[in-house]
Amino acid sequence: MKIRNTIRIFTFCLLITVIITAGLTFSDPSHYVWNFISSFIYTMCIGFTIYALIEFAFPRITAIAPAVIRPGILPLLFLIGGLVGTGMSTLILIFIFRYSFTMFDYSRLLSLNLLLAIIFGSIAVWYFTSELKQRRIKEEMNLARKIQQGLFPKANLLIPNLDITGVSLPAITVGGDYYDFIQLGPKKILTVVADVSGKGMSAALYMSKIQGMVQLAAHMYQTPREMLININRCLFDGLDRKSFITIILALFDMESEDVRICRAGHNRAIAAIDDKIQFLEGGGIGLGLERGPIFENTLEEVRIAVKPDGLFLFYTDGITEAMNEKNQQLGENAVLEILKTNRRFSAERIQQEILSTVERFRGSAEQHDDVTMVLVKVKFAEA
Repeated sequence: MKIRNTIRIFTFCLLITVIITAGLTFSDPSHYVWNFISSFIYTMCIGFTIYALIEFAFPRITAIAPAVIRPGILPLLFLIGGLVGTGMSTLILIFIFRYSFTMFDYSRLLSLNLLLAIIFGSIAVWYFTSELKQRRIKEEMNLARKIQQGLFPKANLLIPNLDITGVSLPAITVGGDYYDFIQLGPKKILTVVADVSGKGMSAALYMSKIQGMVQLAAHMYQTPREMLININRCLFDGLDRKSFITIILALFDMESEDVRICRAGHNRAIAAIDDKIQFLEGGGIGLGLERGPIFENTLEEVRIAVKPDGLFLFYTDGITEAMNEKNQQLGENAVLEILKTNRRFSAERIQQEILSTVERFRGSAEQHDDVTMVLVKVKFAEA
């Protein structure tokens, strides 16, 4: 950002130099080269001095100054910048170019400074106003990010014989992915992974909405399928028709030693049981796409026995569809290979390996989608 602003200031100063040189040369054609050099030096010194004061000094002074005098800080800094820039440029002309000033030069210098004062004063006010808006928006987005991150589980839950971990990395400041662990009993836990269509603030707001609904439904209904049916009914009327939410719920019950998994339009979960690593099927359309009958008829729940050393991965498409500089996707097979190679390790270590693989694959390409996952590993039965 600072490099871009520096280039803008330089380009604008050069343009102003040409305009001032043309005006001075019109009254004194014999010194057009010198007119350009002197105008360029004055313009650059004054322009960059004012820019530096606004960029670095203004935020710090404003933060500690009383509110009464804050409106006068910017004009004061501009005046100081103009005087300092004028002094610097005059010293450069005297000591480097060995220029001897005459009364005519001083009068011309006064006119030049007046013109530059008007120009850079206007630029300073415009720049500060737009920059202040951008900083305010950035601060608000950072605050929104902190709030959103606070909605995710603070720590991994301790459930007998289960090793659980989760993470969510938004593509921009805030995202539309959501994950959660909801403990429903000493040996029962519901894991949630959801993906709101789109990105940014609107997706983040829908994400917080679906979180509240899931938290409520988890304590009201017995199975993931019942939870999703009732969440969809409540969500449909309040969701914009251009938006939808994919979600997968997994209810682990270590007393009955099974897991019930139900997904509404979401990526298939991956399960590593015994020596097999496979995708878990089960149909369903996304939340908010249809009010009831079609959603309920297509929604399927899968019930699987959990065994020691079993591994379950619930994730969003930000992992499998991560793209590199050549617009190639990581793909599902790469994730299967990671699980196959690392399934004997802890859930936390497997999660870090997946994140590292995604980052290495992406290289210098930008992250275009949120990356979210929940890993659940069944530990060896206690003696």
